[in-house]
Amino acid sequence: MRLEELGTVTHAKIDWAGNLTFAVGLTALLIGITYGIQPYGGDTMGWTNPFVLGMIGGGLAMLVLFVWVERRVAEPLFDLGLFRIRAFAAGNLAGFLSALGRGGLSFVLVIWLQGIWLPLHATTTPTRRCGRASTCFR
Repeated sequence: MRLEELGTVTHAKIDWAGNLTFAVGLTALLIGITYGIQPYGGDTMGWTNPFVLGMIGGGLAMLVLFVWVERRVAEPLFDLGLFRIRAFAAGNLAGFLSALGRGGLSFVLVIWLQGIWLPLHATTTPTRRCGRASTCFR
């Protein structure tokens, strides 16, 4: 028993403009978000930092440029016409919202557990001195 290849092989050109705009846009956006949650000046958060605002704005601008490039190039990196298919668009939206929820839950859960367990750290809680191991666990 043997499977035969029925598909046709076509050579496509690499969409360098799409790859570059997507990579730069997403990287800049993620760097801006990362530095936005760090303290800046007298604020506890860095959302007013000019670097953060520039990275987020530049990243969004590059992603808009990515959509513009993908609509005009002959062989796009991603066919945006797929989002006209209702099931495809709904499935991607559901997957995105699910990933966003899982990521947010993981992030908040880590911070919450640190807030609970850090005060119970051995260096901050009053402990009695142990002469030998058997007296430590009474």
